[in-house]
Amino acid sequence: MLDELESAYRQFTRFVSSQWSRYAMPPVSPSQAWVLEILEERGKQKAGQIADIMNVTCGAVTGLVDKLSAEGYVVRVRGEEDRRIVYVSITESGKSVLNHVRNMRKDITARLFSGLTEEEQRQLARMFRKIVGSRDTGAANGGSD
Repeated sequence: MLDELESAYRQFTRFVSSQWSRYAMPPVSPSQAWVLEILEERGKQKAGQIADIMNVTCGAVTGLVDKLSAEGYVVRVRGEEDRRIVYVSITESGKSVLNHVRNMRKDITARLFSGLTEEEQRQLARMFRKIVGSRDTGAANGGSD
């Protein structure tokens, strides 16, 4: 059964990838979009805070922020109380590009799952949450799940 599941999963990921490639290239990478989402949801953040949320190095976040800053999607702001602290904030332009990416995601998601009934879509969403939840639980229990 695992071979069948693995094969179906590979086919699905190829299909998803092909749907994305048919769409116009997004203005930011998925990782850059994630940074923008973090900043929009949580407000200004230090690079270390973003790195913790994304589970990547501060150096990786610095590279992402450098690219986003060059495009005007984020700004670096010095702390008012401690000028040594640098925060990253999303700009209006960053919010606009994030909305564009979200709309692209919605369009692609609608296309990907249009062949499923509403009930099948709900079931699939539950399965996705279960997979993610069991992975998180399994990791917390040493992978015994």
